[in-house]
Amino acid sequence: METLNDYNQSLIRREKSFRTRRGNIDLQILQLEAKKRRIKWPDLMKVFEPLCIEIKKKLGASKFVLYGPFGLCNEKTIYWLKDSERDITVDGNVLGSLCLISDADGVKIMDEDTDNRSCEPGTIGHASGMNHSSIKIDDTMDIEWLLDFVKRK
Repeated sequence: METLNDYNQSLIRREKSFRTRRGNIDLQILQLEAKKRRIKWPDLMKVFEPLCIEIKKKLGASKFVLYGPFGLCNEKTIYWLKDSERDITVDGNVLGSLCLISDADGVKIMDEDTDNRSCEPGTIGHASGMNHSSIKIDDTMDIEWLLDFVKRK
């Protein structure tokens, strides 16, 4: 026959097991949170660098630079420069540019020559370029298409 103490000891063992399991889970959560903080967002330039190098060669540019991200659309602009010692503000130094915006579907090309009037001038949306149309990247866009687009800037 079991005594009241046997039941109590059983409860103590179960509570200890519960606290141990819960402590192990808490430790795993802390380790996973630390691991999560170490995960870096994909670097746009690492992904697009081979394409940028190819365009640089075709344009005869001395270098390309990335400006951004800026604004609500996480806008990043790649500039191909004629003279690597001069910046984008010098007339004639930009041989081409490509503005990319991020959303849940990766990046899209911002067509800065368009104004879809979706944001009134003076608003934060207008200042962030949300009034420009975006072009979804698809399989029909090859290096020549991109080169033509980049050169028109």
